[in-house]
Amino acid sequence: MTDQSWKRSERESTELGIERSSAGSEATDEPEHEDVVSEQVEVPDAGPTIRMRRDLEVADSRIRSEVTVPVCGQCGLILSPAGFGFCYNDSAKLCQDCRTPYDGRTYCRTCLLEALELSKLDYKVLRVVAEGIRDKRLIASFAKATKEEVKESIERLRDLGYLTRAGLSIFSKHELPSKAHDAIQACDKAFKNEPDVQELLSKLAQEAEE
Repeated sequence: MTDQSWKRSERESTELGIERSSAGSEATDEPEHEDVVSEQVEVPDAGPTIRMRRDLEVADSRIRSEVTVPVCGQCGLILSPAGFGFCYNDSAKLCQDCRTPYDGRTYCRTCLLEALELSKLDYKVLRVVAEGIRDKRLIASFAKATKEEVKESIERLRDLGYLTRAGLSIFSKHELPSKAHDAIQACDKAFKNEPDVQELLSKLAQEAEE
C-alpha cells in the first residue's frame, strides 16, 4: 500500500467513524477475518445494524478497521449517514421509502396504525368504502374478511370519526371526512409494498374501470 493510498484509507475511515486498532503480535480471542466480513447484530435502543470488518496487512502489522452501519428497521436497507429518519414513536431508523409522514410527524407502518388507532383491516375497509362501495358483502370480498369482521370494522371507524352518516333512515350513506382521506393517503404509502394491499388496490382500480 502506498503512502497516498494509506492516507486516503485513513481519511475515509475517519469520515465513517471507523475505529482502528493495531493487532501486531498480540494474541486475541477474536477469530481471524480475511477480507470483508458482514454480520447482523442488534444494538440496544439503536435498531438493527450491520458490522463491517476489514483486515489489512501493513508492513509487519495487521490493521483492523471496523464500522457499524445502520440499516432500515423496516426493510433492512443499509442507510447512508444523511439518508434516513426516525419513527416518532419508537425511534426506529427508516429509509426514505419506509418513512410515512402523518400529521407533521414520521412513522413506521406499525406505529402509524397505532397513531391512527386503526388495524390493517380497518384501513382496507376504509379504502374500499372510499371507492364508493357500500355493500358489506363486496367490502368483505375486496378486503378478504368475513362479513362480521367488516361490520365490526365499520362500527369502529364510525366511533373513531373516520366514517360519518349522511341522510336519514334507509337512505343514509357513509361519507368520509378529511380525517379519513388523510389516513388513507398515509396508509397507501406505508403499505404500498405489501402484497395484500397491492392486490386490493389493483382490484379497486379494475372495478373503477368497469
